[in-house]
Amino acid sequence: LACVAAWRQTFRLDAMAGARGAYLRYQLRQCAVPALPFLVFQAANDLLQGDETLRALFWVYPVLQTLFVVGLVLVAVLTAPWLVRAMWPTRPLPEGPLRQLLESMASVAEVKVRGIYVWNMGEHKPANACVTGVAGFHRSVLLSEGLIERMETEEVASVFAHEIAHARLRHFVVFLLY
Repeated sequence: LACVAAWRQTFRLDAMAGARGAYLRYQLRQCAVPALPFLVFQAANDLLQGDETLRALFWVYPVLQTLFVVGLVLVAVLTAPWLVRAMWPTRPLPEGPLRQLLESMASVAEVKVRGIYVWNMGEHKPANACVTGVAGFHRSVLLSEGLIERMETEEVASVFAHEIAHARLRHFVVFLLY
């Protein structure tokens, strides 16, 4: 609902006559990515609360409950990069000078990046970027179409450097623990 409210504030409804449904679906898909791990965790918690045997087991052995929660968090962290790319429309950045530059930057920074993707953020094409994945074997950097189309190569490289700095400085782990 927060996404719908933000959408209503950001875009006038009468200006989007033909695209309201498509834009709303896009916004809901964008919001689903951060909300999905919470919903899965809540569903698992609700299932456990309904099972007397498991509740009693967790009461007697609290370490089992801790292991269960840690397991859920681990599954969420490891599947998030694939989930993000499945929920948000992306395609690999095509071969060319930009891709070569970005790959060499990641190599020099000693940050393993499995993929660099172009992120389709809809018809308004905002300039945005993000990095997904804690470990290099599944880490990806997403650069929006708007960012690539409107910025010079050096500016795109600066945004990419910012994103790989998040990975190098392990910001995701810090935010996860926070």
